[in-house]
Amino acid sequence: MLDRDQNVNIEEQNTQKHGFFQRIKKRYVSEKEEMQEKSAKAAAVEKEEPKAPEGRGVLRISEQSLLYTLWQEWLPTKEDASQGLYLILEKPDEEPVPMDTNSLEAEKQRMAVKLLIEAKKRYRLVHPDEEKAKTPEGEGEKAEEKIPSVIPNIDADAVICISKGAMGAWIMLFPPCGDGKPFDYEDLMEALEAESICYGVDMDKLKQLAEEPVYFTLTLIARGLPEVHGKDGWIEEKYPREMENTFEMDDHGNMNYRSRANMQIVQAGDVICEAFPPTKGTDGIKVTGTVIPATDGKPAKLLGGVNTNLNDERNQLLASREGNLLYRNQCFCVQPLFRVNGDVDYAIGNIDFPGDVYIAGDVKNGFVVKAKGSIIIDGMVEGAVLEAGGDISIHKGVLGDARAVIRSQKSVSAQYLENCIVYAGDKVETSSIITSSVYSDNAIIVRRGRGTIIGGRLAATNLISATVIGCRSERVTELVIGEFPMLKQQKEELQNNLQDVEEEEVAADRNIRYLDTYEILEDENKERARAQVLAKLRLQKSVLGMKKEQMLKQLEKLEQKEIDISKCKILCDTIYPTTKVRLGNKWCTIEQRTYRCDIHMKEDELLIY
Repeated sequence: MLDRDQNVNIEEQNTQKHGFFQRIKKRYVSEKEEMQEKSAKAAAVEKEEPKAPEGRGVLRISEQSLLYTLWQEWLPTKEDASQGLYLILEKPDEEPVPMDTNSLEAEKQRMAVKLLIEAKKRYRLVHPDEEKAKTPEGEGEKAEEKIPSVIPNIDADAVICISKGAMGAWIMLFPPCGDGKPFDYEDLMEALEAESICYGVDMDKLKQLAEEPVYFTLTLIARGLPEVHGKDGWIEEKYPREMENTFEMDDHGNMNYRSRANMQIVQAGDVICEAFPPTKGTDGIKVTGTVIPATDGKPAKLLGGVNTNLNDERNQLLASREGNLLYRNQCFCVQPLFRVNGDVDYAIGNIDFPGDVYIAGDVKNGFVVKAKGSIIIDGMVEGAVLEAGGDISIHKGVLGDARAVIRSQKSVSAQYLENCIVYAGDKVETSSIITSSVYSDNAIIVRRGRGTIIGGRLAATNLISATVIGCRSERVTELVIGEFPMLKQQKEELQNNLQDVEEEEVAADRNIRYLDTYEILEDENKERARAQVLAKLRLQKSVLGMKKEQMLKQLEKLEQKEIDISKCKILCDTIYPTTKVRLGNKWCTIEQRTYRCDIHMKEDELLIY
């Protein structure tokens, strides 16, 4: 009995579940069918919805408006109303109105309101019976008998719409009613004059409207002339404000990480910026004839910093001297000093500057610093190359590792010089020189601090003065006095360059003689090419001849310099063996320690006191 009841309960539960799922399925199917029906209706509506015409400022007139009613009554057939009534301010094939799209969109709303108001007035004229029916006298059945059904005779009418800024004017024609008179050309002109429209009128379109009237359509009949404001003057900068930190390539196509384009060198008179004048504005004219004044552009102002000036016309900013061009405090300036606030390393790269160079840190191995002016270094110099047209001052010293080369057209000053080569056009001053080659066209003075010269080779024109020369270990030290070391090097370079120029001159002369032996070629192109090569070779020979003449004059001047050997001397407090000394063409070797030494020439004899 118990099992039977349980089976009945299970069957009832299954029936309930089945009914529940059936209801859910039915609801889902119903919702799906309803959505499909809505989609079908929307597609049908969309399909029936007429496509709006193209153009700017397009507005569809509501079917509930009196303007639409008048238009529909005027249409010959009802099928013509299927596309609806649209206002189009600018058609695609028309010359554009001098108004932006946003302004044109705002104007179509204003014009729609005006046209609807005018349509209401027109409707009252066309349907006077409806107005009489609204009066108290026309109430009831008696009123219907009094209302006539005769169509009134009303002339055609024109509505002029002018945009807010009066940059465009449109006209819409209402058709005549009954035996009313249509619009002619004179009527249209009177309508325009009534609205004070006198500029930019499209006369061809106006005549076309008079001959073939188009009703219930906005027609662009006049366009204004927009004002054109003058452009402000502008400045063209010939140089970038900030230099890009780029690397250069070597002769083998490899990246040279020591060479960076970290400065902009300008020469005196270079144009940094150029100012261009402003343009004048052109006045505009509204369709009503009102002039729209335009503003002229403002001139650009050139601002220059240190070492810059304006030309006479004040339209160019020029560099007044050679230097590094920088953009600081909203203007360009030319700095005659190139300043490095740290070390000269891979972050800075090699330096080649036409002015002075100041380095707050060290100059690392393998880097080159060149300056036409002076070089001041607060730190030390490792295995680097320094070249200056002025003085070189190294506050700490040079630890050259047999790779450092210091070359100055004037003086060199350092705390110490070790394992390096130094050339100075004037004098060299330091506290110690160790295993270095030092050359000076005037004097080498080692009197500061310990004042020691140990090893190496020193050559000066007039004087070598030190506290101690040599050392107890008897390291060989060579001293030369009474010659021009820098001058000698210059002569050698000039002679080598002169030899190269002479070889090029001989080669050019040989090629000229070879081409001159050819007879005139029949081929015009080949003959023209031969003539061009000959002209280049003759020009090259002429240039080489001038270079050769200049080099010979320079050599002659260098050879004219003479030295008074009697005034040349070597002074030291203590000199150790083995020290080799040469004055002019006289040699001697110091074999024993000597104090308070004075070495000089007297009557062509080398004396040591």
